Amino acid sequence: MVPPEGLDLHWSRLVDAGIAGVARLVGLEGAIFAWPALLLAVLVIWTGLAGRRLFDARAGLIAVLMVWLWPALAGLYFAPARLDHHNVQVLLASGMTGMLIWPGRAVLTGAVAGALGAASLAVGLEQLPAVALAGLVLTGAALAGATGARARLCAFALILPVAGAALFAAQVPPAGWAAMHCDELAPPILSVMAAAVPVALAAACAPARWPLALRAALVAGLAAGAIALLWPLLGPCAEGPYGSLPEAARRVIAERITEARPALALLAEGSHDGLTVVLPALTTVLLATATVVRRAIRGTAGRAEAWRVGVLLAFGWLGLVASLSQVRLIVMAAPVVPWLAGYAVAALLAPGPDGRRGARASLAAVAAMAATLFAPVLAPPLHAAVTGTDRAAPGGIGASTCRSRESLAPLATLPRGTIFAPANLSAPILLLTDHAVLTGPYHRSPAAMADGVLPFDAGEDGFRAALDRLAPDYLVLCRRDPDRPGDSFADGLAAGASTPDLVPVPGMPEALVVLRVK
Repeated sequence: MVPPEGLDLHWSRLVDAGIAGVARLVGLEGAIFAWPALLLAVLVIWTGLAGRRLFDARAGLIAVLMVWLWPALAGLYFAPARLDHHNVQVLLASGMTGMLIWPGRAVLTGAVAGALGAASLAVGLEQLPAVALAGLVLTGAALAGATGARARLCAFALILPVAGAALFAAQVPPAGWAAMHCDELAPPILSVMAAAVPVALAAACAPARWPLALRAALVAGLAAGAIALLWPLLGPCAEGPYGSLPEAARRVIAERITEARPALALLAEGSHDGLTVVLPALTTVLLATATVVRRAIRGTAGRAEAWRVGVLLAFGWLGLVASLSQVRLIVMAAPVVPWLAGYAVAALLAPGPDGRRGARASLAAVAAMAATLFAPVLAPPLHAAVTGTDRAAPGGIGASTCRSRESLAPLATLPRGTIFAPANLSAPILLLTDHAVLTGPYHRSPAAMADGVLPFDAGEDGFRAALDRLAPDYLVLCRRDPDRPGDSFADGLAAGASTPDLVPVPGMPEALVVLRVK
C-alpha cells in the first residue's frame, strides 16, 4: 500500500498475531472465517455464563439470544470474514465490565478487569472512554464505602498500567517507544494510566471518617493536577485522529461514511443501520433503565441487583451518548447490551409472588422482546409500512458488491502493477491480488486517505492532477458507487466515457470498471 514506503498503521499487531496463529492451523483462507467464529463462540459462552451468574439462567439465555439477533454483534463485528479489531475490543471490554460487578474476590476480579482493560487499549483506543468509566465506577464505589470496592479499585489501578506497558513493549519495537502517537497505546495514554494510580490509591486509602465531600474533593484535585502536569503530552491529541486531514476529506468522512455519521441522523432517515443497530440498543437501554427503577421503587430490586444493573447502564448510556457524534462509538455499549436485554426481558417474564404471570405481564414481556430481541427484524418493515418508503433496505449494486471476492479476484490475472482506486477498495485488492495500491482509508497517511476520496469527487482537472501525480498502471472504479456525487469525472468514466489515455481492460466483472493508464 502506497509503495515504496508503505503506510504506518495504528492497528494492533497483537490481533495480527492471533489471526496468524489460527492461520498456521487452518491456513489463511480458513483463518478468515475461523478467527471471527472463534471470538464469537467465546463471546456467546461468556455472555451466557456471566448473565447467569450476575442475574439468573433466564437472563443469561436471553443475553445469548441478543448476541445472535442484534446485527451489531453476530452480524457485524463478529461476522464471518470480519478481520477487524472491534470484535476483539468488544470481547475484552465485555470481560472487563463483567469483572467490575462480579460477586466476591475483589482483588482477583479487579486485577482481571485491569488486565482486560489494558488489552483492549492495546488493541485500539475506541474503548478508552469505557476504561476510564470503569475507573470512575470503582472510584465512586470506594468513596461510598461499598464492600470490597477499595481492594478492587487498587487491583484495577495497579494492574492497568503494568499490563499496558507490557503489551506496549510486546507490540512496538524499541525504536518506536518514544513516538508520541495519540491514536494507539503510546506514551501519552500510558502516562495517564500511570497517573491514575495515585488518584485511585487516594480514593482507596482516604480515612473513612473524613466526610465524603472532602474525600471526593481530594480525588478530584489529584486528578485535575495529574491532567495539568500531563497536558504537554495530551494537548496535541485534542484534535482527534482526523486533525491532520484536509478539511474537504474530513467533510466527506462526516457526511458519507456511515459509521462516522451521528446515530440520530441515521434513525431520522430510517436507514438500515439506524433501525437494526441503533434502535435495538436504544430500546434495550431504555427498557433496562425503566425496569430497574420500577423494581427499586417497588422494593423488589436488592442492593446487589441495583448496583450491577446501574454499572451496566452506565456503559450502555455512555455508548449511546457517544454515538450521537459518530454511530461507530456505539461499540462502547455493545458489550453490555445483551446483558441489559437479558435482565429487562427476564424480569418481565418472571412469575409474580403467587407463582403466576398475568395477562398484562405477558403482554409486557412480548412487547419487551419485540422492542429488543426482535427489533432488528421488525423495525425495517414497520418503518416501510408507516412511511410508505423502503429506505431501510440495503442498497443494490454498489461499493459493497465491488469489494467482494467475485469482483476483485479477477484483477489478479492482470500483469502486476499499481492500482489507483477509491480508498475502500484498496485493502481488499491487497488481500486478493499481488498489485500495489496507492490509496488507503487510514488517517495516519492523510495523503493516501485524501487521494482515495477527493479525486473521485472532482472534475476532470482535479482527477487528472491526482492521476499524473500518482502515475498508476491501472484505474479501478465501481460501476455504480453510491458514495460518488454523480457528476464527477470518475462518474463519467464509470458510466462508459472513454479517453485516449484510459483504455478499458476487457474480461473484468460487471461490477467494476478497470482502465489501463497509458
